[in-house]
Amino acid sequence: SGGIILSTEQKRNVLQLRYYQMTSRATIPEINRAIIAIFGGGYVVDPGDMSPLTVMLPSAPTSEQQFIFENFDVIPRPSTV
Repeated sequence: SGGIILSTEQKRNVLQLRYYQMTSRATIPEINRAIIAIFGGGYVVDPGDMSPLTVMLPSAPTSEQQFIFENFDVIPRPSTV
């Protein structure tokens, strides 16, 4: 019926990222802890010019992870970005 269908793992990732987004202060160290906890490694890069953060994962994101990054605004970020 036109809705987006996610796999169980995608749903889990979206919910975990949203939880971190809602409950953390979203400092770079906290975001890095969330990325490690959810994806098993990685970090974010803050370009320092108020542009979006770049997520660096230990390997190329799967197509399912890429879909989440492109279609859901759930990566925690500092409130001023």
